[in-house]
Amino acid sequence: MTAVLNIQDNAGNTALHLAAKVCNQWSFYFLIQNPHVQLNLVNNRGQTPLDIARKHRPQGIIYGLDPRVRIHLLLKGAGAKNGSYKWDWFVDKHVRSKVDQSKLDKMIRDSTTQIIGVGSVLIVTVTMAAAITIPGGFRASQDAYKLFIVANTLALVCSGLATMNVMFAGVATVDIRTRMSNFLLSILFVYCSSKALVASFLFGLYAVLPPTAVRIAYISSAIAAPFLVLDVLWFIFAVAFGEVMLLRRLG
Repeated sequence: MTAVLNIQDNAGNTALHLAAKVCNQWSFYFLIQNPHVQLNLVNNRGQTPLDIARKHRPQGIIYGLDPRVRIHLLLKGAGAKNGSYKWDWFVDKHVRSKVDQSKLDKMIRDSTTQIIGVGSVLIVTVTMAAAITIPGGFRASQDAYKLFIVANTLALVCSGLATMNVMFAGVATVDIRTRMSNFLLSILFVYCSSKALVASFLFGLYAVLPPTAVRIAYISSAIAAPFLVLDVLWFIFAVAFGEVMLLRRLG
């Protein structure tokens, strides 16, 4: 079985080379968890799987769960090494050609103004309105009312920080690396504020409904629960699964 896993084709590529090349993370996970799979075999071009993963890793702003990024990071974590590939030539041909600052600048401007900026300002408006117009009516639970205030405040703070980062990311006079950092921070803060906004809605609903209508709050919570937890669970699974496969290899 070991010989089959490490067999090389006419181009010298093993299954691990090909998994890194086509960015098939599930095939890669199956291979990386096996300690008998050799990480540093070179193909006819002098490339190891790490060389291929590095070649296909996206440049500029990246998504952390991108299979190309995960494969590259897990290979490095497993102790894979580079081959005899000429990296000075690689950087000139692939990395520098991919990172076009003008295109990156346009992508940041378009993303921040059209999506993140609108979303963060909208959440600020909603949370400010909720803070000024405190929910009235019957308060079935003082604890739920206090949690509403906390969640609403958290949504307001996160959306405000997202808006500030969007503003900095859209300023052309700021260097591109700082703008990229602000852009990524704005995404994080918008994500957190959207979660807090949903939580504040549910707490506010539970606080103002009378005991005879609390079932409505339960139904609303059941509907909103997937939005609050499923993507978090998916994120944990997507990150943890690869790490578990790596730990199985390392013992």
